[in-house]
Amino acid sequence: MKLNDIFRDGMVLQHGKPVRIFGEAKGRVSVGFDGESRTVETDGKWMVEFAARSCGGPYELSATCGGENIVIKDIMVGELLLCSGQSNMELTMAEEVTPKSEYVSDPLLRIYIGGRCADGQFLPNSEGWVKAQTDNVDSWSALAYLTGLRIRRECGCAVGVIVCAQGATGIQAWSDESCFAGENSHMANHFCSNPDCSWFNELSCLYHFMIEPLMPISLAGVIWYQGESNSYPNEAENYEKMLDMMIDDWRKGFSDEELPFCVVVLADYLQSSNRDLWSIVQKAQETVCRRVPYTFSVKSADLCENDNIHPPTKHKLAGRIYEAIKQNNVIGIDRVGN
Repeated sequence: MKLNDIFRDGMVLQHGKPVRIFGEAKGRVSVGFDGESRTVETDGKWMVEFAARSCGGPYELSATCGGENIVIKDIMVGELLLCSGQSNMELTMAEEVTPKSEYVSDPLLRIYIGGRCADGQFLPNSEGWVKAQTDNVDSWSALAYLTGLRIRRECGCAVGVIVCAQGATGIQAWSDESCFAGENSHMANHFCSNPDCSWFNELSCLYHFMIEPLMPISLAGVIWYQGESNSYPNEAENYEKMLDMMIDDWRKGFSDEELPFCVVVLADYLQSSNRDLWSIVQKAQETVCRRVPYTFSVKSADLCENDNIHPPTKHKLAGRIYEAIKQNNVIGIDRVGN
């Protein structure tokens, strides 16, 4: 028996939405959580669901099958966000301009980093959930840490950020193959000028490695910052459709038709050789968020340098993301009983 990799000591579950526990096993699986139990017979993948909880903790989770028993401790219920995209989401606090004197240790701000890509292979997460400390946040995604910190300060509950990001990736790598079936097949091919990046830019590669394994855990919402790598002919003009399809597919996978998406619109990068196509991607991001329910965009151009594809001023952008997700009721609403 095994639980999904994300179920480890110190994890954060989303308040106000169903608590879904899942993994793989053969036989009768019994799961206990917060004084309740669920049982399921399985010969492969399994899932059990508990009713939504209010913010609180710590809790313990137990799972047994065939005499094997797994116990997960120090589980908190609070806000859980998925932060995904390419290099601007991946950019770390060490690369951000916030001085280390402002780093904060907070045991209720926690991060889980999806498996990493390196040297032509995927490296699974060996650290599990990590609590924020002044001596470890250098390696955190700057946007994930700074946005999570704002939520902690304002909302007071535990905050978990799941980071699934990889630089130099097209949206095709983050989408399931089914999105590109039939009449959409012409959008599947992604131009990748760097051979070192081509292997993880294969269609649906990162979706299957980073995103699908998380499904169907309950989330407060998704922060999506990607698009630079799709500013090419035959891709930029299709970005609106591809983003639309990805959002719809992720919502199905996470079993949440109203899963909020906060889309960061690309910063202006005036040195881009594909400036016109870059603008098409920016417009596509804004258009999707005007048209698709429960999506909203965050402007970054006026907060960033026009000559830097990786602006280090993520603290400004994190503040704007926080205000946007708060205004759009992504956080701060306890849905229990609603």
